Amino acid sequence: MDCDASAHFINETSAIFDYPSIFNFTHKWLLLQSDFSNDTINFLARLNINIDAEITYVDLSNDRSYKLYDVYHTGRYHHGRFIIEHLGCWDVNGGFNLLPRKYKYVQRSNMTGVVLKCMIVVRNHVKYRFTKFVSNPIDPHIDSFSRFNFALLLHLKDIYNFSFYMMRTLSWGYMQNGSFDGMVGQLERRKIDIGGSPIFFRLERAKVTGYTIQTWISRSCFIFRHPKRASIFKIYTRPLEDNVWCCIFGTVFITSTTVYLLFKIQGRIIFAADEGSLSGVLLFIFGAIFQQGMTSSLPMLSGRVVIFTIFTFSLLLYQFYSASIVSSLLMDPPRTIRTPTDLINSNLQLGVEDVPYTTNAFRQTNDEVAIQLYRKKVSNDKINNFFHPDEGLQMVKNGGFAFFVDNAVAYKIIADTFSEQQVCELSEINLFPTQKTMAIVQKHSPFRKLVTYGLRKVAESGLMARQMSIWSAKRPKCVKSIDSSKFNVTIIEFSSVLIFLLIGMIFSVFFLFLEIVNRKFN
Repeated sequence: MDCDASAHFINETSAIFDYPSIFNFTHKWLLLQSDFSNDTINFLARLNINIDAEITYVDLSNDRSYKLYDVYHTGRYHHGRFIIEHLGCWDVNGGFNLLPRKYKYVQRSNMTGVVLKCMIVVRNHVKYRFTKFVSNPIDPHIDSFSRFNFALLLHLKDIYNFSFYMMRTLSWGYMQNGSFDGMVGQLERRKIDIGGSPIFFRLERAKVTGYTIQTWISRSCFIFRHPKRASIFKIYTRPLEDNVWCCIFGTVFITSTTVYLLFKIQGRIIFAADEGSLSGVLLFIFGAIFQQGMTSSLPMLSGRVVIFTIFTFSLLLYQFYSASIVSSLLMDPPRTIRTPTDLINSNLQLGVEDVPYTTNAFRQTNDEVAIQLYRKKVSNDKINNFFHPDEGLQMVKNGGFAFFVDNAVAYKIIADTFSEQQVCELSEINLFPTQKTMAIVQKHSPFRKLVTYGLRKVAESGLMARQMSIWSAKRPKCVKSIDSSKFNVTIIEFSSVLIFLLIGMIFSVFFLFLEIVNRKFN
């Protein structure tokens, strides 16, 4: 620096390479000067030097011993300070004699109260003072991963001794008319220094922002109460397998044939003369099986043995069948809707959480099933099923609705508003893989490595896990217990009986009409 042109060269270099500064970690500088004075300090302080600078200043004023200094600035444009620290010395006899030093960003951990502009994405209405809302776990399911990321930055604030100038936006940053909006756009235009909310990794964003480390893992899925019954008629056929039903009908046929033959052989009918007919025998058998009694009897011992056998068979069958129906209504229904394709083919209505990253994921996906599901049941010319989480999960609670929502948002609402039985009826179907989010800063930011190191330290110390337990709700546990006092047979279960009765009445009226016509003409 004793050269006449050195000061001019350094000044010009600092001015030309204003952003990104050439005095950063990418270049190592060794400045030599024989006259170390306050003028030298003032000259260096005016340069665009960053906190990540690699500058070693050597004082050559003593021919036999040189003093070495570490030079950096905590934030030239952020109300920081110029720092020059003694590294040690070199002398002719002993060589280098350096002072103990810590890792670079540990040594420079005191940022002397610099002010960083931070923007955080908060889309929901804030009931409290903004800084209080983002700093405290009030309603942690609202804007959860933005506030989680900001909680990590508050730990960095304590570690590095800096402060924030807070700003708010509604968008993480999406391409609009050739440029990014929201938080990413502000970072690209250098209006802010650090992102208060994490973002999903995208190639186009990586070109304009600086990624640090992964902080939050986002998982969104369809949540719905699984329909209880696939078919109203299966309620009465499900207790017995097909081969059992075949055996029962075979037994009825054999028994009817036996009784019919006994009636004919004995030739003795007690009441109606037509009870020995085939229709009379069938009524006789069905009356016994359904425990309605009978109006005729077989006086001989062989006939009474048959009657005793029929009633014993019907009693055991009735007890087993009725108990099986009750237990089938009480136990969990089979989960038949397990894939996105099953959702498309089901009778469930679908909805999606109204947030930009979810709608953007549907519009950019190449998955054919997801595209078909979106166009058929979420958004088309007739429907536009985007809802606030409270509204969407209320529809899930009412039944017949599947809602695509972030788990961190949904689980807290479910735990607060759903009953234990409704929690046990919930099913989840993944449509997209889990997405990892990362904390971001400006592209070529001098604070990137400092933030990266600090966040890793926060993670290793367990503070990140603690914040995750605060801001990410766990799925409510299903406590399986059968409480018969809360069980009600709904119209869905009862409707098949009414339909069967209606069909019987229609047939009876039809046959009555035929009998009237037959009697009139004959």
